[in-house]
Order: sequence, then C-alpha cells, then structure tokens
Amino acid sequence: MDSKGMKTVCGLDCGDCVYVKEGCRGCNTEKGAPFWTQLAGVSVCPVYDCCVNQKRIAHCGLCEQMPCPRFTQIKDPNITEEQERECLKARVAVLKRRAKAR
Repeated sequence: MDSKGMKTVCGLDCGDCVYVKEGCRGCNTEKGAPFWTQLAGVSVCPVYDCCVNQKRIAHCGLCEQMPCPRFTQIKDPNITEEQERECLKARVAVLKRRAKAR
C-alpha cells in the first residue's frame, strides 16, 4: 500500500491510484483537495483537514482517536463492504507502522 511513496494522512498511497496517471498529483501535493473532493462537494478532504489543518499532525496514525468516524466515513463506492473493511484494516496498520517509525 505504501510502496510508491506518495503517502497520505489517511494511510492510502496516492501512487497506487489510477488517477495519478491521469493528472492528479496526490493528496499531499494538492493540499487535501484532490480531484474527488469536487465530486464529493467538499473543498478539502475532511481527514486531511482534521490532521493537517486542525490538529497539525502528519497523519492519522499520530492521533489518539484513530480510527475515528471521520476516518472511516470516506469510502470508495467501487468496492464491496468486505473490500472496504480490508482496506480500512490495511490503512490502520500502515499508519501504526508510520507512527512507530517516527
């Protein structure tokens, strides 16, 4: 999940996203406003906003409340509930590793 180095505050790796190849520069580079925020009707990703703008932390793994409802509310509509649970589990693991490595 974090093999390509475009790590986000939520534990995803933008380098794994097909939209990066289509011009999106990644969540961090876009300052929490990648392409999908317009589709969702928000100006900035709520998870990015919470971490970076409000709590001033690098990622959710450094938050005592992780995984919180804000973290779990954003879901990919193209995957099943089971896939979403596995993705969430993997993101939490990535963030915990990143927090320990700090």
